[in-house]
Amino acid sequence: MVTTSIIPTQPASEQFRVQLNGVTYQVRKIWRAHTWYLDVSDESGNAIISGMPLVTGADLLAQYEHLGLGGLLQVATNGQNPDLMPTYTGMGSDSQLYWTA
Repeated sequence: MVTTSIIPTQPASEQFRVQLNGVTYQVRKIWRAHTWYLDVSDESGNAIISGMPLVTGADLLAQYEHLGLGGLLQVATNGQNPDLMPTYTGMGSDSQLYWTA
């Protein structure tokens, strides 16, 4: 069974923990050069993915398939054009981070 859920985010740089497929990860979301970026670490803080841009219209984890995270990570913007890039103030409200497993 495929399920999709929203990973709650705020319209600000932040750090949080999230559980994906039963594994807890540390996530850091940072705004740089007009783009949101994501860092993913294991529960101990060891880097797994660094500097992944949060772009729309793609599976963000496709290039990291070898890591075996076991799902799709996507960003979409609400409204008529889901491929609009998330803005600084729109991430978490107008734009969402989706996990599909």
